[in-house]
Amino acid sequence: MTVGSFGTVTFQVSSNVLETFKSLKQTSTANYQGHKVHGKRTVQEFVGHDADKLTMEITLSAFWGVNPKKELEKLEKLKNKREACTLALGTDVYGKWLLQSISREFQYVYKDGKLLQCKVNLTMIESE
Repeated sequence: MTVGSFGTVTFQVSSNVLETFKSLKQTSTANYQGHKVHGKRTVQEFVGHDADKLTMEITLSAFWGVNPKKELEKLEKLKNKREACTLALGTDVYGKWLLQSISREFQYVYKDGKLLQCKVNLTMIESE
């Protein structure tokens, strides 16, 4: 069963495959500029919103029916293309996001160097 997608990466759960995320976190920030006033506290002026950020953790595991190397290559292509991709979870669409960074933690590597399991942290920024 497909539970969502980000560009060419599909989040899915079945009896043969488990490829999904955990710890999805969205951060929204407002931007203020301080103006000093003699003898008084600094006055804060709202100047706009920064782009929202999303972070998520994905475990890519051959033990769960996923080819970690192939999925990492897909993520690298998404980052290098610098194109905004739609994030969909179930029937909800969460807009378009740019993949800003990929952090990899190689957890299990077979004796021949084949990657068996990798924990991946993604950072995405909101696109217009």
